[in-house]
This record gives sequence, C-alpha cells and structure tokens, in this order.
Amino acid sequence: MRRNLNNTGKSGGLLAGYAKAGSLRKKILLSMVALLLLLGLTMALITHITLLKVLKTEFQHKGLSLARSLAANSLVDVLTQNTSRLKKLVENEKSLDSSIAYIFLTDSSGHIHLIEAFL
Repeated sequence: MRRNLNNTGKSGGLLAGYAKAGSLRKKILLSMVALLLLLGLTMALITHITLLKVLKTEFQHKGLSLARSLAANSLVDVLTQNTSRLKKLVENEKSLDSSIAYIFLTDSSGHIHLIEAFL
C-alpha cells in the first residue's frame, strides 16, 4: 500500500489542494457572473423607469399641443355650432397624426360638441 504524501505528511495533498483551488475559482467566477447579472438588471430597470417617465412627458406635451391647436382652430365653429366644419377639422387632425385614438370637443361649460373615435 502506497500513500501520497505532501510536504505536511497528509495523504492526497496535491489533488486535494488542486480541488480546493478549483472550487475557489468556481466560486469567484460564479460570484462575478452573479454580480454582473445584478448590475445589468439594475441598469435595465433604471433605464426602463427613466424611459417611461420621458415618454409619458412627451405624450402629455403632444396631447396638450394638439388640444391647444384644436381649441384655437375651432373657436368660431363651436360658438356657431358648425358641426360639419368641426368634423372636417377633427378628420384633418387625425390625418396628420395616426396615433390619435379619439378626440372630443367641449365648450367652457363642459358641453360636448363632437366625439370622434378612431379604431
């Protein structure tokens, strides 16, 4: 019977030391991969939140701009209750922007003059 002895006199010294070094290397590698994944997910989450805020603000500004334009162009038609011209104005705005889902026009008292839905 032969035994492998290292400098300390313990059996299996070289293989046990190599196995421990391999295990430590795997732990370090897995820790690095986990850290990189965590950082990547964190950056993706931050980017997602920032993008949502920016897009929401842009859509709000776009909607306000459209509402102000329609209000300025339809003032006389709302006062004279010219619905055919109001419809033409709304159809014009829809042709300029295909992302519009619906438009409704009201006067200062909240009375609805026209509702157009685009599906």
